[in-house]
Amino acid sequence: MPPYPTPIGTISRPGLLWCEGPHDYAILRRLVVSENLTDWIRIEVLEGKPNLPTYLASLLLRPRFHDLRALGIVLDADEDARATMDSVTGHLEANGLVRTSAHASIERGDCSDGVTRTVGAFVTPDGVAPGAFESLLMRTVAPGPLLACVQDFVACVAPEVQHTRIAQWAKLEFHAWLAASQEPGILPGQALDAHIIDQGHAAFDDLKSFLRALAAAATAPDQLPAAPDQPPA
Repeated sequence: MPPYPTPIGTISRPGLLWCEGPHDYAILRRLVVSENLTDWIRIEVLEGKPNLPTYLASLLLRPRFHDLRALGIVLDADEDARATMDSVTGHLEANGLVRTSAHASIERGDCSDGVTRTVGAFVTPDGVAPGAFESLLMRTVAPGPLLACVQDFVACVAPEVQHTRIAQWAKLEFHAWLAASQEPGILPGQALDAHIIDQGHAAFDDLKSFLRALAAAATAPDQLPAAPDQPPA
């Protein structure tokens, strides 16, 4: 078994948050804890974007699915943020869940089992630019000599590697920067704990708002979701 929750088994929270990989999970878990949302949101790892349709299909069969009130999905934009959003929308519709058509929006409606739920998708880094979760993390990095060196390194190795996707380059740049920190080998979640990554940086604001709105929807199933900047009561 992996050292992180995957989308299987009994649903234990009124809200679920799905992400692609373990590093995304590590950051999101810390944000959910810092926002005091752990009672309402359980984070699970898809282990890759291609697994989304499979886990959506099995979601309806999980014990206590009827109690689920909110589902959030965090995915990399990769080459095209709009295409990623359209893909999520199609998979949600195909499985009888609420259609969500806009990045970071929280949309409420009736599902195929007759239960009203809220669904939202956050396409990293910002719903517009191509890239990955690491692209969002790099936005917290201050300009300076270290960042310039990292960018020079990426340019230097470019002819020697086989990366073909923007998300791969984003991950390469981020992990090169992280490896040059005062604690080489530190993992992304640990880097947040050590303040190497600034959790209070404005780059996280939209993601935090999305998490708060998801939790608010999970705690108030008979009401419209609270405004994004309002935490659950």
